[in-house]
Amino acid sequence: MITLGQIIKGNPDNLEGRVMIYVENLDSTDEPSSKYPSIYASTHDPWDLADYDSFGELTEKFLEQAETRKKYYDFLKICYKETVRGAINFPFITTAIPDLNEIPKIKGDVIYGGAYSNNNISDIVSNILNEYMEEYVSQIDAERVYKDPKEFSTLDLKYYDGKDLKSLLYNMTEQLLHSVYTGDLKLEEAIVKHMRKFFRESVLAHPMHNLIGMAKSNMEGLYKLEYMMNLIELIGDVKDEEFESAIIHQVNCKEVIKTVELKEMQQILKEKFKAARRANSKKRKEF
Repeated sequence: MITLGQIIKGNPDNLEGRVMIYVENLDSTDEPSSKYPSIYASTHDPWDLADYDSFGELTEKFLEQAETRKKYYDFLKICYKETVRGAINFPFITTAIPDLNEIPKIKGDVIYGGAYSNNNISDIVSNILNEYMEEYVSQIDAERVYKDPKEFSTLDLKYYDGKDLKSLLYNMTEQLLHSVYTGDLKLEEAIVKHMRKFFRESVLAHPMHNLIGMAKSNMEGLYKLEYMMNLIELIGDVKDEEFESAIIHQVNCKEVIKTVELKEMQQILKEKFKAARRANSKKRKEF
């Protein structure tokens, strides 16, 4: 349920996953763009954002990156622990509504957040966007129907080409992530068993082992999903003997790991620096 704003356009029980959130600026100037500052987000086509680029913020590189990230949005939607933080993982843009008569033409839902002074607007629209995305994810999950893991036991790898294999792996992995995040150990064990059996006599058994391990890891959600997406694409490419594409996905996996390791190292150094400062401060006081 959306509680932080009023839905002006759209069905609160069937959110679209793309939304314009606007407020009235009590400190507005004569500029049309200052009266109704807004934020627009989309889980559909990242290029939706280009239609509302009032301030020239978007670059082609940004939109290309957004298009890449869109590939694993469906993964993101079923990772419950990431939904509250989900807004930062969906492309969004700060914009403005010059004329409220344009609202019916806006793609997606429209939410009015109230009237505020300039200093509060950024936090207000961000909080509403977080709430919107959390509700959108919960609605999608309520409609999601998972296969019985036993259905996987009748499958034979040799009958799958790369494209169909990728589709199957996304389905399997979604269910595995669902079991991990809901703590359903029985379901998790069943899915892992069938995934390993499916690949047990294949050269793809090792990347499948890595895929299962990553799904059960504590890696930050967005990096985890990017790694898994590339690994699934790699497995499908190898099945079709598209080795050049497989190598690209392998490199992408390694880059994700490097990025995470770098962040962890930076955090360790930051903590050590803080500890050293505290120790020095304590020595000065004792002096």
